[in-house]
Amino acid sequence: MDITTDGLVIREVLINDNDKLLTILTSEYGKISVMAKGVKGIKSKNASAVQIFCYSTFELLKNGERYSLKTAQLKESFYEIRDNMLAFFAVCLCD
Repeated sequence: MDITTDGLVIREVLINDNDKLLTILTSEYGKISVMAKGVKGIKSKNASAVQIFCYSTFELLKNGERYSLKTAQLKESFYEIRDNMLAFFAVCLCD
């Protein structure tokens, strides 16, 4: 089943050279984990939309309790939070 939702990437875990496991905070589904395959590759169209602290529109494939990323479109990046390490650690400690 395909779903589309807006959300904020609040955590990213590098799985291998090209894949990430994302934690996304959404208003519709709450906090969800999403497998994003190939997003670290140099040809990935989704790379900018799946960075930590990016607010994006996600098209996901739901299979049981698991979500996989199909596409992502960046709406807003909060990159400046990453520059402020105190703010970064405050967010990490809340997770």
